[in-house]
Amino acid sequence: MAARDAKTAATGRKPGGKTPAPPLEGPGATDQVNLTDVAGISVSQADAAELAGAWVRGAELVVYPTGGHMWVGRNQDLFTRLRRFLA
Repeated sequence: MAARDAKTAATGRKPGGKTPAPPLEGPGATDQVNLTDVAGISVSQADAAELAGAWVRGAELVVYPTGGHMWVGRNQDLFTRLRRFLA
């Protein structure tokens, strides 16, 4: 916000678009959680899932190379893996 105000003061022009709202205190309902270990070092979601899966007999970590929600467009693969895990 300060950088936006400084640019407005320097150029004399108001920037386009809506003024961004200041951040809210605490996590939002759709925010992702960043897991950290006891030393405070960030652990990626895949690392955390791999660690959690190591404690579940027969668990398998599935990481897709493309982005987006892991389930979108992958129903057949995921349900096949789920049936195999539950069998």
